Amino acid sequence: MKHFKLVVVFFLFAVLAGSTFAGDREDVEAVINKAGDAFNSKDYQTYFTYLADDIEVFTGVSTPLLHIGKPHWMEFVNSFGSLPLVTYKQQQNSIRIFNENTAVVNGYFVFTVVGKDGAITTQSGRNSTTLIKQNGKWLIVNYHFSPMF
Repeated sequence: MKHFKLVVVFFLFAVLAGSTFAGDREDVEAVINKAGDAFNSKDYQTYFTYLADDIEVFTGVSTPLLHIGKPHWMEFVNSFGSLPLVTYKQQQNSIRIFNENTAVVNGYFVFTVVGKDGAITTQSGRNSTTLIKQNGKWLIVNYHFSPMF
């Protein structure tokens, strides 16, 4: 019985320690997921907290624009607030960490917009997201979206 208790205690410690001390990959994945959740719920103020001030975004799919700086990207994102529905789903992410302070995330996305007239537009493609760690916090510094074939 003593060995059983020891095994249970060790197992609980291993499980709790693993979730408590998440690595950079898990932290980056959490930022990507939380940013997406905030965007999809139109909680743009929370979404913006995951972005670096010097973010650059090449939309390449919905518009051919390069958004330079957080204020420019915020203006573009806030324009979605008047629409009935805007969703972004990122999937099949590959997360790579470099030098413990840079992350590159590649994946596929589906972007859906319901216009004021009820028309539904869906775009899909590839996404590359770059994050940097500033003062211990992962921030999105670059988005690049490109259409599928």
